Amino acid sequence: EVGNLKNEVEDKAHFSLWSILAAPLMASNDLRSMSEPTRKIITASEIIAVNQDARGQQGFKITDKDSTEVYAKPLSDGTVAVLLLNKGTALQKIKVNWSKLGLSGKQKVRDLWQQKDIGFFENIFISNSLSKDELLFIKVGTPGSPLVPGPLPLPIEKYTITKSGTTYLSDLFYIMKSGETPVYNKSFTQRPMSVNGKKYRKGLGCKTKTQIMFKLDGKATRLKADVGLDDSYSGAETGIFTIYNEDFFGHKVLFDSKKMNKKSKTISIDIDVKGLKFILLEFSGNEVMGNWGNIRVEGL
Repeated sequence: EVGNLKNEVEDKAHFSLWSILAAPLMASNDLRSMSEPTRKIITASEIIAVNQDARGQQGFKITDKDSTEVYAKPLSDGTVAVLLLNKGTALQKIKVNWSKLGLSGKQKVRDLWQQKDIGFFENIFISNSLSKDELLFIKVGTPGSPLVPGPLPLPIEKYTITKSGTTYLSDLFYIMKSGETPVYNKSFTQRPMSVNGKKYRKGLGCKTKTQIMFKLDGKATRLKADVGLDDSYSGAETGIFTIYNEDFFGHKVLFDSKKMNKKSKTISIDIDVKGLKFILLEFSGNEVMGNWGNIRVEGL
């Protein structure tokens, strides 16, 4: 979407994220009438080189704190591409420890957008203040060095059902998320999770709109949960809890709470999920907070 976004800052952030994630790069802007800044972004050779690196390693997030994110992508020449991004409105200085990259000591740093070396830094790098959607895309290390290891594969039990009996979904990583990020085992505001006076030690605290997908891998039989608006929410808006088989595009609805408000009774869910590969949980409404209390599946 470079050339279609609000400004050059957003264009650079968009292109940088796609590049460090090793995604296919396709232009969606009108090539006949693009501006010179747009042309420079989509032809930035050192950014494209990160995307097209022969090692084929996808970039991964190493820091997600407040409004700042840091991504790393080990490259085939022994260096590491690092993207520092501020997604908030306040100015932020972003710190990167070399230990998070698999490096140590004094390392060379190159600014990939400016296409110039910016010096050597000992064990840590701190950016200048970055404004909203502003970023710094750097290359750390000396070409020709030994390859920096990539991340270890995530153990299968961390993201899908691998055992009989009860598995709480808040003990698993979700495999897809859209909208607000859910809070595990607490309300969205990081308080104890509570619906109609009942507290829940396990579950997912959400704020609309939240969509999260979990992989069941055909190894669960029943899905159970209590759903309702969090007791800390004092507004008059309503929220809806929906469960889909796979994604919402197929319109295969397994559960629909209809609109729930502060006075609604808790709804206890107990549905058949036998043989399902994936489920999508959706909480929708208008700036309202809801809980999937004790949401869990029974394994085969």
